[in-house]
Amino acid sequence: NSTFALDSYATSVVAAVQWATKEGGFCEEEVQGVRFSLKGRPVVLGEIQRGGGGRVISSVRRSLLKAELNADPGLLEAIFWLEIRSNK
Repeated sequence: NSTFALDSYATSVVAAVQWATKEGGFCEEEVQGVRFSLKGRPVVLGEIQRGGGGRVISSVRRSLLKAELNADPGLLEAIFWLEIRSNK
């Protein structure tokens, strides 16, 4: 029963986090003000090892998006202040 740790696929995990935060699960907007805690856990090799980094990226991304949606997300409206002065 072979296992690998999170750092074995660090580049794939980083790519998944970047993708998941660039296009979040909520309105496909950039994710801001969110922290994900990733813990290195042993994972049983099998399909992930055969699929390489691509499977790791998609699995991690789906997990992050699901965690984001389960964390009670909300939308913030952008507010712009504009002041116009004229010498008339």
